[in-house]
Amino acid sequence: MHCQTGRSFAVKTIRRILAILLALLLLTGVLAGAVWAAFSRTAPFADADQGKAPVFAGKKVMVIVPHEDDELNLFGGLFEEYLKYGSEVKVVFVTNGDLYLPRETRIREAIRALAEVGVEEENVIFLGYGDGYLHKHLYNAYDGERMISEAGFMETHGADFHPAFVEEHPFTRENYIGDIKACILQERPDVLFCNDYDSHTDHQAVSLAFEEAIGEILREGSGYTPTVYKGYAYSTAFYAPDDFYADPNLLSTKNPSEDDRTGEGIYRWSERARLPVSAKSLSRSLYQCSVYRAAKQHKSQNAQAHAVSVINGDKVFWQRRTDSLSYTAEISASSGDAARLNDFKLLDNRNLQGWAPPYDGVWTPEKEDALRQVTVAFPEEMTVTSLRLYDNPSEEDSVKNAEIHLSDGTELETGVINPEGTEFFFEEPKTIAGFTVTLLETEGDSAGLTEIEAYGKKKGESPFLKLMTEEENFVYDYDVSREDGTAVFLLYTAGVETMPENCVLRCDNDRCSATVQDGKILIVCPKGESCLFSIEDPDTGLSDTVRVANPGMLFRSGREIERIWYGMSSYVMREGSLGSRIASFLDRHLHGKEF
Repeated sequence: MHCQTGRSFAVKTIRRILAILLALLLLTGVLAGAVWAAFSRTAPFADADQGKAPVFAGKKVMVIVPHEDDELNLFGGLFEEYLKYGSEVKVVFVTNGDLYLPRETRIREAIRALAEVGVEEENVIFLGYGDGYLHKHLYNAYDGERMISEAGFMETHGADFHPAFVEEHPFTRENYIGDIKACILQERPDVLFCNDYDSHTDHQAVSLAFEEAIGEILREGSGYTPTVYKGYAYSTAFYAPDDFYADPNLLSTKNPSEDDRTGEGIYRWSERARLPVSAKSLSRSLYQCSVYRAAKQHKSQNAQAHAVSVINGDKVFWQRRTDSLSYTAEISASSGDAARLNDFKLLDNRNLQGWAPPYDGVWTPEKEDALRQVTVAFPEEMTVTSLRLYDNPSEEDSVKNAEIHLSDGTELETGVINPEGTEFFFEEPKTIAGFTVTLLETEGDSAGLTEIEAYGKKKGESPFLKLMTEEENFVYDYDVSREDGTAVFLLYTAGVETMPENCVLRCDNDRCSATVQDGKILIVCPKGESCLFSIEDPDTGLSDTVRVANPGMLFRSGREIERIWYGMSSYVMREGSLGSRIASFLDRHLHGKEF
């Protein structure tokens, strides 16, 4: 009897303890939810800056990408900024992304995603090409050869509710490049953005086809020379570090390479064009970011799982100049294919699905050629301020020295030429009818040049100022983390030849202060305070405005709760359904692509 009573008491005690623990757990969850809710309401970034009009105002912008969701990888955070300043943004999807899904699904998802960032459906264009091809990629097809996509289609189609740019266009190489070209010429955008040579055959093909189309447009000599930016949808976005929660403040895009060379060695990270994103697209809560909300619309791709990689404080591109005088020049060579020297392509690949290196776009003189010379003849005398030569991007093949001879008798030796381009400036502009380039010293069997460019003026870019941390992360809505309430900023300048010396500092809270010390900007923001801080160059009118705050424990706790919650749920977000996991695994390992 006593044993039964003791056991009954023990059971009741355990039940009480479990009930208390459950109640505490529920209470903790409720409190955490309340803290997170309070944090979430104040998490969106303050959209206070009005100083980026020179970059974003009054432009016709076109974004060209391979698949539905690549628009966010390449351009997420910039849609709202261009639209804020009154520019028009159009998005062109080259493929239907229909390898595993009906095209209608991907088209509908893209329209919904772009609506989240302010792009109306009438400004979304689908060229309607296939997502991958059998045997070889459409870009590598022979003239007139009609290709079949991996999904079994042979011609372009959109959806009943949103037709393709050209319906029922046969899958031929000519149509593929021609439709990209026709779309550009129909809209004639001021600024063009396109993905570069990423780790996906469709991405590589779109990059090369886009550049071929641009090369044709420029060689036609119509005077249309848009600003062109190339960037990456994978290495600096989709496959970038998961750094959204890595720091209390937003981090900028990180270099995917171990050194300064990136993108098959044709770009320098130090020469990247950094564009500030829209504060409207940002938040300290991932779930409040417009890029995340847009990514959620790409449900079939589980795109929201990669938002922590995509969302950064800047978008990184490389500007490809279109104003070279060589596009309308006659170029001939002592041997080899001289047409490659003004086709706008720094890379090319005759076998994309064979994963060959993209070094097929090089002018290489024949081995028996003792002259090894290129001649550039302008249609009339031109004023030239600089020449730019591009080496073969292959590390095994390089030009160690060449001689440039201008028609006015000027001669110079180049020394080593770089794949990302080596520019030669003249102290005084040269009025010439043309010039020759002679290879003097080379290394490797395929040593040669990919492009020759001649410029009549310096490269211009839209000027802007941007505050950044000492680690060079762009600043928008900054939380002070030091105990003394201080933050140290530097000033990033784009399109400005000299650093402003007499900038005016303003702070809208008397309890906060800002001073310049040793070329750095020191801001003091006491606990619990916040301010809008602005810096302006009165000589140019350029300015930047950011919010600086020193929030209390409640706000910081909310962000930590969200970070923990994301960590707990990230596996499910990443992997999605079992079917998606199986499809992704098969596609990755059989085709070298991502679903």
